[in-house]
Amino acid sequence: MKPFINEIMQLAVNGSFAASVLLKVTITTVLALVGTRLALRSPASVRHALLAASFALLIALPISSALAPPVRITVPIAVQQETVRSSFPVITPDASYDSMRSVIISIPTTIPQSRWPAVSTLLFVMWMVGTIVFLLPIAAGLWQTRSLRRTGIPWREGKSVVDSLAIDAGIRRRIGVFLHESVPGPMTFGAVRPTIMLPIDAQSWPSEELSRALVHELEHIRRSDWISRCVARVVCACYWFHPCVWFTWRQFVLEAERACDDAVLRRADATAYAEQLVVLAQRLLTRPNQPVLAMANRYDLGKRVSALLDTRQRRGRAGIVRVALACTITALVVTTISPLDIAARIQTPSQATDGRRFEVASVKPCRDEDFRNGGQRRQEVTYSPGRITINCIGLARIIYFAYAGIGSMNDPLINDHPGDPSHVRGGPEWIRTETFYIEAKAEGTPDRTVMMGPMLRALLEEHFKLKTHRELEQVPMYAMTVAKGGLKTKPLEEGGCRSFDEVKDLPPQQIGAMDMGAKPVCGNFTSLGDRVTRKWSLGGTTLARFANQTLSSVLDRHVMDNTGVDGTFNIKLEFGYDENIKEGVFGGRPVGPIDDPPPGVERGPSIFTALEQQLGLKLEKANGPRGFLVIDSAQRLQN
Repeated sequence: MKPFINEIMQLAVNGSFAASVLLKVTITTVLALVGTRLALRSPASVRHALLAASFALLIALPISSALAPPVRITVPIAVQQETVRSSFPVITPDASYDSMRSVIISIPTTIPQSRWPAVSTLLFVMWMVGTIVFLLPIAAGLWQTRSLRRTGIPWREGKSVVDSLAIDAGIRRRIGVFLHESVPGPMTFGAVRPTIMLPIDAQSWPSEELSRALVHELEHIRRSDWISRCVARVVCACYWFHPCVWFTWRQFVLEAERACDDAVLRRADATAYAEQLVVLAQRLLTRPNQPVLAMANRYDLGKRVSALLDTRQRRGRAGIVRVALACTITALVVTTISPLDIAARIQTPSQATDGRRFEVASVKPCRDEDFRNGGQRRQEVTYSPGRITINCIGLARIIYFAYAGIGSMNDPLINDHPGDPSHVRGGPEWIRTETFYIEAKAEGTPDRTVMMGPMLRALLEEHFKLKTHRELEQVPMYAMTVAKGGLKTKPLEEGGCRSFDEVKDLPPQQIGAMDMGAKPVCGNFTSLGDRVTRKWSLGGTTLARFANQTLSSVLDRHVMDNTGVDGTFNIKLEFGYDENIKEGVFGGRPVGPIDDPPPGVERGPSIFTALEQQLGLKLEKANGPRGFLVIDSAQRLQN
């Protein structure tokens, strides 16, 4: 049961704006039902005003949530995660963006693809279809009431009684009174032209019974219950799957009837009116097919009779003060709940240190002269068997390497390119301004992802007392799908790319030349070009990896793979630079203004056009969850 609940929590948190609104709807309806319960001894009109305010809230919540600046709260969830180690080491030569310079990096062999976007889309479609289905009875009910008015028989005697009672009730509108053989009991409908519809035998009712029935219906008109009922019913259709909304609706209808009953008791005997309601219940039992939007129903008559005979129950109208108070509470709830943005606080086993530690480690602050070795800038990280050296970089970037970068290259929650340090948030400012030199040696020769992952995490937690947690946030993304014309590249057969062992001793430039040929190196990404156009070659990659890492590394948004296509591909792409391509990244565009093409040379197509024309892939704007590492606390090194 716990894994199932946890899975639902992940969907709720990752599901975004809709999931956030549904959580707020739940809070609103629960508060309304609790408030109604606590106000049992208050007049029914007060409870009805409270419930009406809650339905107004349900209308306002989606709008205000979209417009209000977000205030994030986190929900802890656990995520089962598997780490898949890369088969190839990363080759990072001294890269620049000179003409025809190659940049070759290795990418992991697999990356998990989330199934939530497809599930979320399916649920949204079900939501919309259900809303339409539940709106149909409302439309049928409106048509039915119009038909009743058109086919009803005007009753002049009843109209004169209604006119006199309406003056006493303070109603100045013209009210139509009709008789109809298909209605089992009194009912009221209409906003612009309010109408009271009575059964055909109402002409023979005793004057006291007729007066009580008409007073009840006139109170509905005075309170504009028809309008509020229709609006609330539409809200229920929009949240058709939410049980709390329907519970609120049922109580809302009941309190409206009880408030109108209280108006009758101001001028009639409670026992006599209760007996009349019992007779009405019997009539409704014999005529089950009452109008869809009729206000009274036989299921609530028992509770209404009990309330009528309860001498301790307070009665009366809500009054301006109480209505104003309900409106004020509604406004406060809107301003309090609307900005709340639910984010997942991720608890992942793979982020633990798992007990592996470096045998020997040295951590010390850097001086300015430590940044360079002679005239050359030091590499950020260097590796040798069983040893890593981190050369004078900010602690925030080191944390990124350990928790979200090199040490977590296959983490599905870190769904951007591993070179993007924006996954790290929070913490004291000095972690971004102070740099450190770390040299560490492990026992044996563990994989570099182990050293840069759990072992480096253990080192940071020990020396800097580092505490972190993970969050998910809904952000704008691109969804990659297969274009209408179909995929224009075919999956590889066995031997469709060169193994890394064949080329591991060759210089990067020669490997780059091979990649641009018919048979690139498996797992390699080569980017060639000038300051105008870029050519890519990826050997033996999946479409998920191409989207999540390669395209995400250069575009202004992360790209999630929604193609549903498995297998590996040799991908070749040629495109021109534009403002959608990020600066200063592998495969991206150079820092600075985009150059104009030389005379007689046309700029290549945009990456969006190139993807569709050359590969049969399409990018569309979407929203999706992105993972972040949040630093809760960190301490400076102790001398």
